[in-house]
Amino acid sequence: MAIYRRVDGLAGLFWAIYDRGMKAVIVTYEEQLARAASLPAGSSARVAQVVSGVAETFEVHAPFLHQIVNYSTTDAELSQRGAEESLVLVERVAELLQGDDRTAASDVARMLHQECVFRAMYGDEWLSREPEAFGRFVERLRLMAISRLKPTP
Repeated sequence: MAIYRRVDGLAGLFWAIYDRGMKAVIVTYEEQLARAASLPAGSSARVAQVVSGVAETFEVHAPFLHQIVNYSTTDAELSQRGAEESLVLVERVAELLQGDDRTAASDVARMLHQECVFRAMYGDEWLSREPEAFGRFVERLRLMAISRLKPTP
């Protein structure tokens, strides 16, 4: 009850949990993307690190993100806030992937985010006849990103 009173009721408790969970997600995201930023811009190595970093972030935080994405389908405020926060993360990824083709970088960043959201939401059997191992998932995303971006070796 003491915690409940300190956060302004049930809604306050939900948003406190949400804020704490999202802070952890963003910290992981930024740590992963910092590794990518240290690699040469436009390189296959940077693309691979961005892909694995985004996927790893979602994988680590899947239990929390699953609940948030699920609940956002029935809560307009959560849906709007999630969309705004997701857009910031997608733009950050697009900046790291950016080469000569800004549209391609944006497309790949959105694809990575969407694939990872669906995996967090529906699990490793989403659009598959059998579970897709995490390593295979990351490799599939990497190949799609490289195909669209055409980075330097």
